[in-house]
Amino acid sequence: MLNRLDSEKIPCFLETQTEKNVAIYERYGFEVVEKGMVPETTLPHYGMLRKCR
Repeated sequence: MLNRLDSEKIPCFLETQTEKNVAIYERYGFEVVEKGMVPETTLPHYGMLRKCR
């Protein structure tokens, strides 16, 4: 899917609540663009963007 998005020049955004996943997604070219907490919880929240290549 990432190859298709690249060929169509479309960026990809995802969200995760697991810090361990951040490192995995970074290997695929995603960068953390938003970090916070899920309201009224103790869960972290990461918004990640992979720019088109």
